[in-house]
Amino acid sequence: TIVSAGAGSGKTAVLTERIFNHLCNGKEIDHLLVLTFTKAAATSMKEKTKEKIEKNVGNRLEEKNKKKQLDKIDGSYIMTFDAFALSLVKKYHYLLNVSNNISIIDDNVLKIKQEEILEDIINNKYNDDPKFIETINDLCVKSDNAFKEAIISINNKMDLIIDKKSFIDNYFDNFLSEEFIEKQVEEYRGNSLKIHKDIGRWFNELKKRLAGHKSKFITDEIPKLEYYICDKTIEELEIATEDYKVGQMRITSDIDEETKQEASFFKDRIVEAIKDIKEIFLFPKTQDQINIENTRKYVEVVLDIIKQLDEETLRFKKEKDLYSYNDIAKMSIKVVKENEDIRNEIKNYFEEILVDEYQDNSDLQEEFIDLISNDNVFVVGDIKQSIYGFRNANPLNFQSKYEKCKDENYGRTIDLNKNYRSRKEVIETVNKIFSYLMDQYIGGVDYDDSQAMKFGQEKYNQNISANSYKTEIISYIAQEDKLVVDENGRTTMKKVPVYPFVDKEYSKEEVEAMIIAKDIKEKIKNKYQVFDEDKLRDVKYGDFCIMAQTKKHFDLFNEILSAEAIPVKVEREVQIGETDIIKVIKRIFMMIDNIVNKKDKEVEKHCYVSIERSFLIQSNDETIYETIKNKKIKESESYKKCEIISQGIIDKTILDVFNEIIKEFDIYEKLHSTGEVELNIAILEYVSDLAIQLGQIGYNYSDFSKHLEKILNDENKKLEFKLNQFEDNTVKIMTIHNSKGLEFKICYYPLLFGKFNVSDTRGDYLFSKERGIILPCKLYEGKKYLGLTDTVLKELFKRDKDRERISEKIRLFYVALTRAQEKIIMVCPLEKTLTSLEDGVVENKTRMKYSSFLSMLNSIYDLLKPYVREIDLRRDITVSKSYLSKRKNVFEDLIKTADKIEVKKLNQIIPEPIEKRKFSKDISLIDQNIKDVMEYGTKLHYIMEVIDLKNPDYSIVDEKFKTKVKKFIESDLMKDVSSAKVIKEFEFIYQKDNQQKHGFIDLLLEYADRFVIIDYKLKNISDASYNEQLLGYKEYIESISDKKVECYLYSLVDSTCLKVE
Repeated sequence: TIVSAGAGSGKTAVLTERIFNHLCNGKEIDHLLVLTFTKAAATSMKEKTKEKIEKNVGNRLEEKNKKKQLDKIDGSYIMTFDAFALSLVKKYHYLLNVSNNISIIDDNVLKIKQEEILEDIINNKYNDDPKFIETINDLCVKSDNAFKEAIISINNKMDLIIDKKSFIDNYFDNFLSEEFIEKQVEEYRGNSLKIHKDIGRWFNELKKRLAGHKSKFITDEIPKLEYYICDKTIEELEIATEDYKVGQMRITSDIDEETKQEASFFKDRIVEAIKDIKEIFLFPKTQDQINIENTRKYVEVVLDIIKQLDEETLRFKKEKDLYSYNDIAKMSIKVVKENEDIRNEIKNYFEEILVDEYQDNSDLQEEFIDLISNDNVFVVGDIKQSIYGFRNANPLNFQSKYEKCKDENYGRTIDLNKNYRSRKEVIETVNKIFSYLMDQYIGGVDYDDSQAMKFGQEKYNQNISANSYKTEIISYIAQEDKLVVDENGRTTMKKVPVYPFVDKEYSKEEVEAMIIAKDIKEKIKNKYQVFDEDKLRDVKYGDFCIMAQTKKHFDLFNEILSAEAIPVKVEREVQIGETDIIKVIKRIFMMIDNIVNKKDKEVEKHCYVSIERSFLIQSNDETIYETIKNKKIKESESYKKCEIISQGIIDKTILDVFNEIIKEFDIYEKLHSTGEVELNIAILEYVSDLAIQLGQIGYNYSDFSKHLEKILNDENKKLEFKLNQFEDNTVKIMTIHNSKGLEFKICYYPLLFGKFNVSDTRGDYLFSKERGIILPCKLYEGKKYLGLTDTVLKELFKRDKDRERISEKIRLFYVALTRAQEKIIMVCPLEKTLTSLEDGVVENKTRMKYSSFLSMLNSIYDLLKPYVREIDLRRDITVSKSYLSKRKNVFEDLIKTADKIEVKKLNQIIPEPIEKRKFSKDISLIDQNIKDVMEYGTKLHYIMEVIDLKNPDYSIVDEKFKTKVKKFIESDLMKDVSSAKVIKEFEFIYQKDNQQKHGFIDLLLEYADRFVIIDYKLKNISDASYNEQLLGYKEYIESISDKKVECYLYSLVDSTCLKVE
């Protein structure tokens, strides 16, 4: 059975109800296999099943059986595919010749090892493999780096094939046979007929616009086009296209401007299409075939290297008992496929196999289910929500099974299209948009009546307020009348877009954040009504969600919304290698390595400067300069700490060294100064795990030092991290992928102009399981070498990938818009893009060129016009003074122009002996109690930053912080705050004694006669260094004002203050 469950149709409820029904009919919970896409989904499914059993509606379960099932549920088979596959591999490890103690290897650790193995293979081939040397000489320019990267990439893609060995062994029969090559060339050339058909359609549209008019274009070009669009074979079309001369084809006529624009659009389409056909026929058919055949010798070299790489990688994995999830999946398939008794045991044990999010299944997972099923599979999914292609999801599996199950002899289909999540206005918008964007060819399914959502939540109709729930597109493209010269030299008045921003320095990202901040504040102020628990209520901050394709600008949105006193919960994506904490840890490891091996004085100096400037030491530039000038690095605090750690290092694991760095440099105690305690703790925990695994494969501290940068600077190695996650009543900012399965009252969609990533079609060396290995070939004219050229396979591959990518992006946009319960608000510079419809949807030509969500919306501009609300940014948007003060600081300019320390080569320094110290091996990461206290302080500090101190809204504050916040606001310090100008997180930079001073004042209150500086501390306010810090703040404020300045330290935990004199 396959259940096609549209957004908001209650997919999870279907699964839990089915599980409960099985239990009521006498089945056991541990005889049901429930496979989910993520660990979080498995946990949620267990919890919801528990709730269902505990409620036991209608007392369908006897009390004794109810208790029995509840006792079993935690150990039941409700889990991810990966977890179930791993359990099978461990259970039957002896049949697979692996240990039952296997572990999962970090992707980047595996990548490093494979790169090492590949380097050895290639070095050997340079010595004794002429075919390899010829390949490198033919294909590579300057270096072989791109070639090596391609080998790793192609190998990784081949790893997704169920039987990789068979694929490689039969490669030449399947991918370089005459039959295959001819088929590929025919497909490539056959595209000309599809384009030719489009030209006919566009030509008919063009003639409609030009009917009744006269011009040179109509006289000269229309007859030629009428002949050209007549039905033709590929051969006839090739001849006709070769003879067709594409001139300027200018439309000169007295038709009105709008009609002329439309005619020009179709004329340009025709011209571009003819050029595309000319490109297809660039080489004769036989030459296209020869080009593919000429890659054979290169493919042989690539496959030979991949075979060796596989053998050596497998040897390494077996030796270390470390495997990828992909390996585990293949092993589970192998043990089931090759052992009939095990296969039958699993088939007979499970009463039913239930699969959640079936549209996200990979080919490996599909093969696994087919092997263990016994006509007892129940899957739930929605192809319109398949958005995980980058995790190897294949929506075609869903599509294929859905079509098969329409045959009652094979299975059955159930369509759930009633949406119980959203108001009619949301559903109507979604249906309208995707009926024009999505079809079988692009999107994976025809968005017709069978796929469109039906309104199901009738309670909305009983709870309608005066508010409008109509979808809004807030467009900020300004238009103004301007004289323009057309292509015929005539001057006309035309409306053109102008730069619309308040200040040309502001980016589109900033403007959209400001628009959203203003809209949220207005809805809160005006008590916008939302539906909740059978009644209407005032909207809260927690009802809003801001969604975008990537996390790239989330910090900016957080900053702008926080400046408007809007509480925010942000999902951040952090490039680990770019964080300050990783940079300083890398330098410490390098310094230790340098001390032990006495490698390089320049490395010593650079490491010293980096460590001393970091948050761990915070030395000023003058001290650093004097130390280097006087050759006293070895006397510095940071050097001595590194030297202590280096003692006896030959007997220490990477983890030992890492933990000693943590302890010696007192890193956890100093994390508060970074302002990102939770983030940095997460990073340290990740590095700790990495140290363990690299140690497990035989690396030492020196290897770690070399590879740390490579691992952590990988663009794919990012930590997902939630900031300010302690507040429920906060505006959520998240990616569309992370919003899947969630719902929010009001959803904002900014950053729609962000370009899609197209890196998967770049490069000279590509692979797909349908087209094989795609390489360039040498091109000759007679005996004259013309250079390298791409084969038709690359163009076919690019078209395949473009269609897959755009299809998934359309589905991603569908997921985004269906998160909204009550109102959709898109923010974008909407502009009309001319296009045409083809069978009721936007034509393929336009959709295949979608480069952003905005380009999708622009293509259906007329459809969306009723939803558009245009705003004048110069009038309607004001910039928060708090944000402006942060944004306008000159910190970056000062950093750029500040004098740099000149590091010259120093004379050799004789090392002085340092007293040896012994360290315990049981140094551990931060104690949980300390971690909790640090997180508590960070959260409390954030509340003080966002809460309105004059008119506090305590509803946004969690109960465990409310008392502390109230005590501060009601303290004597704040008794006159209503008459003060409140400035939070005031950043300043100034010069004194030729030194740059930089600081943040937590709270600055400006009264008519004085300034009050308040600095928050978690608990202790008696540290003398705090006094010095505040007196520095005071000195700066006094330098720019004649008013008196008072300074106070405030303990957030103890609710006490101390005046600093």
